Amino acid sequence: MEYPMGQLRYEVGGCIEVWKEIFTHLFDGRAEYAYAKGSAIKDWDTPIDYVPLLSDVDIHVKLRGATSLFEWADDPFHRSVTISQAYEEKYLERIPEPVHIPRTQLVVLNNFLEDPGFIPPADSSSTRVIMGTPKLGIKASNDELRSIDMNNLLELGEVLEALPAQMVDRTGIDLWTLIRRLNWRVSPSPVRLLTQIGVHPIDVWDWNRTRICDALDGHGLQDVSEPYREFYMAGWRMFNDGFHKTSPMRDVVLKAHEVLSACYQHAKTMAGT
Repeated sequence: MEYPMGQLRYEVGGCIEVWKEIFTHLFDGRAEYAYAKGSAIKDWDTPIDYVPLLSDVDIHVKLRGATSLFEWADDPFHRSVTISQAYEEKYLERIPEPVHIPRTQLVVLNNFLEDPGFIPPADSSSTRVIMGTPKLGIKASNDELRSIDMNNLLELGEVLEALPAQMVDRTGIDLWTLIRRLNWRVSPSPVRLLTQIGVHPIDVWDWNRTRICDALDGHGLQDVSEPYREFYMAGWRMFNDGFHKTSPMRDVVLKAHEVLSACYQHAKTMAGT
């Protein structure tokens, strides 16, 4: 199996440049600042650190004079279609034969910034400024961050309880919907677990998945690190198969369940529940 990480890094850079152009020209000056964060921006030491389409390019944007993405538009839906099309077309103009078109996750910050539970990233190597001057820096204390992480881990009980009914009737490409639903839970859960066992919360959120797995191993948490690695390697098989085979997609879901189950059980023990 090939892992063209250098080409993927180039393509993620192209994605970010396209969004910079879109924010500048297609949002009528409404974008005050924007930055990219997450696995797409961090260092990549092994193939699990970025998996095409399973990983996304997480983009946060702060708007002027609006609190929702298309509040300013006369026809919000068709404006969104125009921007979606513009992203794809401009990306393919920049990179005509890509390995992938990076999957982007666009988050409007305006309402989140008023939420005390929202934690913006630290001003670090895990963010990349797209435009403007973002307001970065974590203001919460370590205890507050650990409490937020523990609450999120304990919420996994409901996720796991609902999963059998969500899985039972899915085959083929229909599994992708479930994978998307699980992915944003799987990615941060081992990080949240590490913050509970003495790892500095601000530091660990900047680590890539390779380092996270190494830290889990160092704390004897192989029941989390092993399925976590296998989740992303199954994601590579899914991508390289072109989403044509059910087996690697089912493997992704199975490993997601193992990661979430292990994290939840450890959290319950730590919380004494």
